[in-house]
Amino acid sequence: MEASGGITLENIAEYAALGVDVISTSRLTMHPYPVDIGLEITWCRGCR
Repeated sequence: MEASGGITLENIAEYAALGVDVISTSRLTMHPYPVDIGLEITWCRGCR
């Protein structure tokens, strides 16, 4: 059985005590830290 929805780090122990097999949170996707990623392409003649 899976528990999900409304689960936070503050209340996860309460859900674990219910004996569920899996606990899903949106911790990774709801408040991600921004990352600045860039791509620089350098062309050279004769390179393959």
